[in-house]
Formats: sequence, structure tokens, C-alpha cells
Amino acid sequence: MSERKNPSNPFRYGREADVLVDRDEELARVLRVAKECGTLFLIGPRRFGKTSILRAAEANLTDAGKVVLRYDAEAFDDIGSLAAALLAGAVRKYTSALPSPRNFSSR
Repeated sequence: MSERKNPSNPFRYGREADVLVDRDEELARVLRVAKECGTLFLIGPRRFGKTSILRAAEANLTDAGKVVLRYDAEAFDDIGSLAAALLAGAVRKYTSALPSPRNFSSR
């Protein structure tokens, strides 16, 4: 009789899953909304993979050359702090995505 090895459980309490299991439809919906610049509310009970779906979507979009800003709104004391973080993050990401000024020639 051969010994079967069980793969390790990809789910670990208190962190995002490294592997999505049976979430292709949800991931496709998130990607579609993101590509259409729509609004998305991802609602579900705790520990159902919402953050992991968003992480997978972020990786997919980033690999496609898109700029993604991802923040945990609960980490901010007020809407002004969240807005400031979003603005700073957007400036940082878009600035790094722009070509260097020295690549432009004046006419």
C-alpha cells in the first residue's frame, strides 16, 4: 500500500488565503466591475474569502498593467484620513507609472 500525502490546507486563520478555491465566478465579477470602473460592494460573513478575492483581483489587474489602490477603510479614524491616503497612494502609483520627463524632447 502506498502512503498518500495530503496537501497542506491553504486556509490559515487570520490571514488571506494564498489559493482561491471555487471562487472563479466571484473573481470574474470583481474583475469585470474593476475593468468597467464600476462600484462594487463585496458583502459576506467573516472568513468567507472576501479579502482573498480582492487580493487575487488586484494581482490579476496589476499583472495586466493596471494601477490598483487597495486600502482597509477600517484602519482610518475618519473619511478625511482615508481620502488623504487614497490621494497620496494615487499620486505615488501614477507618478511611478509615468515616463520620465527626460524622455520628452522639446520642440
